[in-house]
Amino acid sequence: MKLHKMIIPRQILILTLLAVALNLVYLVWSDSIFSLYIIWNIILAAIPFFISYYLLQYYRAGKRSILMYVLGGCFWLLFFPNAPYLVTDIMHLGESIGVPLWFDSLTLFCSAWIGLMLGIYSLSFIE
Repeated sequence: MKLHKMIIPRQILILTLLAVALNLVYLVWSDSIFSLYIIWNIILAAIPFFISYYLLQYYRAGKRSILMYVLGGCFWLLFFPNAPYLVTDIMHLGESIGVPLWFDSLTLFCSAWIGLMLGIYSLSFIE
């Protein structure tokens, strides 16, 4: 059996694109690279999602390699805390100069939400 092509849930894809777009607008608006760490955190939050998705597809394909599950599970566990960690970036709310508080809030809350969504999907795939 072949592993299937990855199908990313629509809400994950749309919210990730929105969060990245908001962060890029934030970069231009603030004229600083302050929010680049948020994009990096989104990338780190997506890693356990991809690992868990492929482990699930591997399982559904009927493959039973203990080594694959152990290594994949270890890497998943190593990166999993990055997903909910995006919520802690809300503590930076209002720290940027030149960006209105409403846009700063929208950007940080959208990024935190995608972190939670990636974490929940990832955890459900591993389950």
